[in-house]
Amino acid sequence: MLIKNKIFLLISVLISLWGINSFSCAVPVYRYGLERWEPDFYPMFFLYDKEVTSEGKEILDFFENNQTGKSSNLRICKVDISKKTNLADDVKQILDKFKPDKFPYAVIYYPEPAGNRIVFWNGKLTVENAHLLVESPVRREVARRILSGECAAWIFMESGNKEKDNSIYEKLSSELKSLEKELNNRPTRDPDAEKPPSGFDEDVMSLPVKTSIIRMSKEDPAEKYLVNLVAKIAPEKMEAKNFPVAIPVFSRGRMLDIVAADKINHKEISAIMNFLVGECSCEAKAMNPGVDMLMSVDWEAFVFGKLVVDQELPPLQGLGNIKPASAKVPTSDPSSPTAISHGWKILIGIVSALIFSFLVSAIFFEKIIKK
Repeated sequence: MLIKNKIFLLISVLISLWGINSFSCAVPVYRYGLERWEPDFYPMFFLYDKEVTSEGKEILDFFENNQTGKSSNLRICKVDISKKTNLADDVKQILDKFKPDKFPYAVIYYPEPAGNRIVFWNGKLTVENAHLLVESPVRREVARRILSGECAAWIFMESGNKEKDNSIYEKLSSELKSLEKELNNRPTRDPDAEKPPSGFDEDVMSLPVKTSIIRMSKEDPAEKYLVNLVAKIAPEKMEAKNFPVAIPVFSRGRMLDIVAADKINHKEISAIMNFLVGECSCEAKAMNPGVDMLMSVDWEAFVFGKLVVDQELPPLQGLGNIKPASAKVPTSDPSSPTAISHGWKILIGIVSALIFSFLVSAIFFEKIIKK
């Protein structure tokens, strides 16, 4: 019976692995994310007492009508706290915890995928900090480099110790240059290999691997909200002993990891780069690692050629041949052979995973009963 169980288990594992593979997509992770993953939203509670002040109206106008403000992945919930009887429980909890006395007051949470309701920032909103919350020179440069075709823009957040910063920066730079060369010298892709899904150009499979580093000081006042954004989700990595840190950002502003100084080595950096340029093993964004930054970029318009690009974010010259899409999100023809094949693969993958779970559970309970 034990041999029979092992055979069943082996077969189910093989079926499951095949099924999991059926969810994969031949497009590199970084490129799939850039074209298909919408940024996660940061919910902001905009609190006011009876009426919105003139400054509050200017702030709301920035987020609702200004191109920079409304392009951010921030979603506002306006709340009049004077209407005590109509307040939702989460608003009551905010008032109990922060006791705001100056308005407009804001409480901003990380996106839900980042974990349980973590507060990113809270305090009195001003016109100045409203802008700085969603935009800064480093975040603008990150977007520019991603849109120029880089698989990731690495943020190198300095410690303030010049000697240590320079040493680790050189180490990171050397590793990235070496890996970039190695990944670009990979064997030419087999023409009979799996084709990219409908909506992607064929040359998406052979784009050159490019990456770079943006150095910044954690004491830069223009970047204080970016520093806070990183610190809140990885406080242990923001301790002095772990500085400097490196943050690979890909897709539409997704921070893949926060790499502490002692982890900036070949093994860690190689794993990150290979993940980024490897096949997208799961097309569902939530199943992939990382947390999206709060930033102001109309990714959809840039990627699909609908936006008149300004001087700070140049045209997409390094992204290959992305064709402008008539719809907001490119879709495949449901009657096409590619779409049908991909649909069957997903269905078989789900069934395979269910079979695997059932068999493992059956074997497990059989052993318990025998005991």
